[in-house]
Amino acid sequence: MQEEKDHRVYGAQDGAIRGNMFRQVQERWLEWQKLFLSIIPLPEISAARSMPMLFHTVPNPELHNGQAIQMIDEVRHSTIQQNLKRIYMNNYIDPAGFNSSLRNFHNDYCGTIGRQFAEGFITGDAITAASIYLTIVAETAFTNTLFVAMPAEAAANGDYLLPTVFHSVQSDESRHISNGYATLLMALSDESNHQLLERDLRYAWWNNHRVVDAAIGTFIEYGTKDRRKERESYAEMWRRWIYDDYYRSYLVPLEKYGPGHPTRPDRGSLEPDLEQGLRARGRAVLSPTGWLANYWRIDGMTDEDFEWFEFKYPGWYERYGKWWENYNRLATPNGHNPIVFEDVDYVYPNRCWTCMVPCLVARGHGDGGDRRRRPHLLSQGMRLDRHDRVPADVPGPRDAQHGPAGRPPRVGDPVPRLELGRRGLRHGLRARRTARRWSLSHI
Repeated sequence: MQEEKDHRVYGAQDGAIRGNMFRQVQERWLEWQKLFLSIIPLPEISAARSMPMLFHTVPNPELHNGQAIQMIDEVRHSTIQQNLKRIYMNNYIDPAGFNSSLRNFHNDYCGTIGRQFAEGFITGDAITAASIYLTIVAETAFTNTLFVAMPAEAAANGDYLLPTVFHSVQSDESRHISNGYATLLMALSDESNHQLLERDLRYAWWNNHRVVDAAIGTFIEYGTKDRRKERESYAEMWRRWIYDDYYRSYLVPLEKYGPGHPTRPDRGSLEPDLEQGLRARGRAVLSPTGWLANYWRIDGMTDEDFEWFEFKYPGWYERYGKWWENYNRLATPNGHNPIVFEDVDYVYPNRCWTCMVPCLVARGHGDGGDRRRRPHLLSQGMRLDRHDRVPADVPGPRDAQHGPAGRPPRVGDPVPRLELGRRGLRHGLRARRTARRWSLSHI
């Protein structure tokens, strides 16, 4: 079966060359692939490396067989993805970036995001990293947008080679999903594991959401030239592929097996609404800002792009339209500095020290009058009033922890205080062995 799939992949590559695909594909799309194809092989290899961790943890020979096959699958995925990049390099009109991406990946600010995401598969205990983080969340949920939604966008931009490769990869994920689900059910059979699984699911979901949604949403929406109004936005894809197909039909039913609320991720990550979409779109300005350090080119947004974004995300132009207009203006050399050193009336986001993704994204260009908008930060040493609120003369939300209580949290709200764990179980600690049944406590 795997040999037949490989024949299809390499046959499609031969057909793309003979059919002159590389002279017809949209340049904007392939420029973004210089970044994407430099990152994606590393998570695949990390996934392969994580399988031996489970061999020593899961006491089930049948699952060992499935995990061994998964390890072979992941190596195959990395191989055909790197070969895809090689095909692009040899045949695309501008190979610069494809030829140096492996070297530049380790030094680029976007590469650090992919690296920390991939290393999460092999960091920590085996169940948290290789099972919950990788197979239960990353492969079961987020590969839908990565290996299904993204190839559809590639085909719309004249690239039918990437869909062939990625659909071949996705066809292997059903086996990987089965490995993760079987391991999860084994863990659920022991009640002492429930709190640990709840903690791991929250961690795995949030990190996948932060990295995959920010990256794939940017590739799909800023790398495309297809601006049909009936085409789904990434927020709409997310609701269909992850919220409805995964969360509601896969995770929610697991509550009947015992955990109280193990499947409810942290606040905000399960709200596929307008605010979520605009939040992710704000992170997309980081890559164009650092164009002088990139190994790929980023096309400016046109009036057609502005219209599509405003149609899909009302309020997008007010927040980010002026920045993209300045990006287009400064794209023509006339003695000015790069955009990152020019005053374009925008406060660039900081980067999270954990996931490396931009955070604290400003809402727009102005804050009224001559004041420039800035993210609201709550200093640890700031003294609160007797109602535990921020003093009235400090700009920003009054609530010191979670923003106003009458609405969901949004960009600009103070960062909530992080808990070390639920019911005294701190991250990284395991309960002592209390039962003879197979338990995560034995690890």
